Amino acid sequence: MNKLISSLALSTALLAGSAFATPQYTGETDAELTKSDFGTYGYYLWSDENDSRSWHLRWTGIGADHDPVAWYGSVMFFNSDLDSAVEYKFESGGTYGDTLHQSYDAVAFGGIDALSFQAATNNDGGVDGVDFYLSDEFDLLSFSLGSSAFGLDFSDINYLDENAVAAEGIYIGEEMNNPDALVTYNPDGTLRYQFEVVAVPEPASIALLGLGLLGLGMARRKVRKTA
Repeated sequence: MNKLISSLALSTALLAGSAFATPQYTGETDAELTKSDFGTYGYYLWSDENDSRSWHLRWTGIGADHDPVAWYGSVMFFNSDLDSAVEYKFESGGTYGDTLHQSYDAVAFGGIDALSFQAATNNDGGVDGVDFYLSDEFDLLSFSLGSSAFGLDFSDINYLDENAVAAEGIYIGEEMNNPDALVTYNPDGTLRYQFEVVAVPEPASIALLGLGLLGLGMARRKVRKTA
């Protein structure tokens, strides 16, 4: 029961997130992707079809016009905790100094959990990535992802939600949808796509949450009539 109440409260917060400055992706995220599904350079993001707390992020430089291809980014976890994160085929001591950092209640990230990485791949089939696991099914994930393959420049920078662009080098879920994203300049001197993903289980839990929110609305109207 407490979990349901917490889930309902989180859903209310997620709905209110439409006012956030960062574009939010609220579509389907689940998939069962493998290396054979990665046909071009970019990031591939999905949640496990059998466990919505289990997430996968992959990147590949297939078809990029240079070799090696640099990758760098971070993920912040707003409403849940990062349980753990594991490297997927990082090259030890690679060209770009492949690293993965996990942070818990990090001051640098406003006291929330986060992970960050930098890595490199070749441009003819190499795939790296991160598998990460949430402590709960419900979360708001904030992604900041960059790559030398994207070819972003300062004319692309935009911090206004209404002028977000489709991040063509980022693919989410089985349908490989491109999220809307901002192009931001980061303290480390890199340009990145920035966007958020509303992470909730599909599809039954969403229906239950919808009923719960409807019930909260009806209860509020009842209180007003009584008053």
